[in-house]
Amino acid sequence: MAWAISNGCLRAMELAVNDCIPDGWKSTTLARVASTQLGKTINPKERGGPNQRPYLRNANVQWDRVDVADILTMQFSEAEAQRFQLKPGDLLTCEGGIVGRSAIWNGDIAGCCFQNAIHRIRPLDEEVSAEWLLENIRYLSESGALAIRARGNTIQHLSQQELRNLPVVFPTRQEQDAIINVLNGTRSIRLSTSSHLEAARLATKRFRQAVLAAACYGRLTEDWRETRTEHTSAPEILSELRSKKRVRINREEAVSLAIAELPETYIVSTLGECALVLEYGTSKRCVADPSIGIPVLRMGNIQDGRVDLGDLKYCAVDDEIDRLMLKSGDLLFNRTNSPELVGKSAIYESDMPASFASYLIRVRFDDRAVLPEFVNYWLNSAWGHEWARLAKTDGVSQSNINGSKLALMPIPLPPIEEQLVIVERASRMLISSESLLVRIGLASKAMERSSLAVLAKAFQGQLIGVSE
Repeated sequence: MAWAISNGCLRAMELAVNDCIPDGWKSTTLARVASTQLGKTINPKERGGPNQRPYLRNANVQWDRVDVADILTMQFSEAEAQRFQLKPGDLLTCEGGIVGRSAIWNGDIAGCCFQNAIHRIRPLDEEVSAEWLLENIRYLSESGALAIRARGNTIQHLSQQELRNLPVVFPTRQEQDAIINVLNGTRSIRLSTSSHLEAARLATKRFRQAVLAAACYGRLTEDWRETRTEHTSAPEILSELRSKKRVRINREEAVSLAIAELPETYIVSTLGECALVLEYGTSKRCVADPSIGIPVLRMGNIQDGRVDLGDLKYCAVDDEIDRLMLKSGDLLFNRTNSPELVGKSAIYESDMPASFASYLIRVRFDDRAVLPEFVNYWLNSAWGHEWARLAKTDGVSQSNINGSKLALMPIPLPPIEEQLVIVERASRMLISSESLLVRIGLASKAMERSSLAVLAKAFQGQLIGVSE
């Protein structure tokens, strides 16, 4: 029976059923081909004093490499050193955290030992190599079969007993070496491709920031301004807004952050002066049941400058929710989040009835003077991110930017005719970059899937034939 990635074959590998392995291969358990040992239990009292030795922790063992940049020391007696000292070629496997993450020790640090968050695995003879056992564990990990063995509610652990009972299948040593050479070659290509994809992703992110900067500082419409002589007067419209808007600005210290030079036709206002409405959302408890009422957008629904309508929660409609119903064109500002995410924003552009949660601030503008899309560009620009970093107030686990501070944020305002051109031009570029990021993400996921596909071929006994 061929070895395929299916529920049946996962169970077969878990049970090491002999008729589910390639012809000529052997099936056994790890305990029959290797010795295993958990490391020494950490004792904080042994951080100082005599007989200090370097030791590896869970964090030092990454897939296919041991990170020796941050090595701690602990007291080891002579007997403990004999028991826990590593030798080049030892296979190290994480007992907790990311269970099964493995690497081979190459002896970078003389006399190095290991703690009890790591299993040390040593092949008993040359019939099975440490490299092959690593690939066996990797396959169990990536296929999901290793998770069956792990225990724990919050942090998963792989006991010595479960480790020793892991199924191991293997061909001859010559075939093992040949398959490992092919796996290493494909992995090298995959890593190189992943590196290029990451470089493309970062370049696209930088392009998006360049577009936002060019949009906000007038560089995107330099040619347009050369053909225009008359513009709608923003100051007059803003003066009219002050007499009828509902925004209340409490006394708050403004953030001091310089704005780069702007075209002569631009003015610098504040978000509070531009806004008709600036208000917090509801604190009502929401649930995942759509039959309850209408969706309430939360901070997780703002992603990369856009509203993501996935993973919605709902609440019943009452007078408060009715007052806080969103309209297309409302800007949502995330006032409370982790320090790196607080201040993100997006425009609600749907006709779907929805409200918003108290961790968000809704800002509504008079489109005769201000386009919400332009303000969203400014908030998501490098300047907006720096402003949020300076404006936030840090708590124990989250940061906050209150509405009064947001109202004082400076905003460069082109004439409304130019804002329309900016939004039209910038949106085309940003849509193209978003499409590219999606394609890069799909390619990255395909690369991840290819790892399991190649391992499946290896353990089907087909990889060498495929490579040839």
